[in-house]
Amino acid sequence: MESHSSNSKRVRKITKRKGSKEVRNWLDLPHDVIIQIFLKLGVVEILYNVQRVCSLWRKLAKEPQLFRCIDMRNPWKYFDPCNFDPFRRMARKAMIQSRGQIEEISMEYFGTDEHIYRAIGKSKARSLRAIRLVSCYQVSDDALIDIAKENPLLEELELIFCSFMTETIATV
Repeated sequence: MESHSSNSKRVRKITKRKGSKEVRNWLDLPHDVIIQIFLKLGVVEILYNVQRVCSLWRKLAKEPQLFRCIDMRNPWKYFDPCNFDPFRRMARKAMIQSRGQIEEISMEYFGTDEHIYRAIGKSKARSLRAIRLVSCYQVSDDALIDIAKENPLLEELELIFCSFMTETIATV
């Protein structure tokens, strides 16, 4: 239950329903607690669902720390398996939201050179530690070499059903 004071600030009350326990308003949680809850969700859930809940969640869902690990494998849950354009747009948005702080990125089927170069980013601090590509046939050998060169912290490179040349993999 909400009431508005004369200065338009929200006042939230804890209400008791007859025969039930206290009901608390999620909006009363400290912002850092809400962020920790969002971190348990995936990037797709944050971009596809969380931002639609309310204005506070939409604001908090833009925090760069939520986009340090971008796992966009298994897109079938939300999108038509024959059309990757919405998923590609979502991946671009997640990479922008990260503000150059991506540490891990995982893509399945839709990854392109553009996504790889966006993951490299324009930031001087290179924080990318892990890349996982599954059936990303539109990622070129040159993009893979560039991302390996530009990210000295890269520890893990997982390539599943990709079409990179043996020489490229040896170079990386």
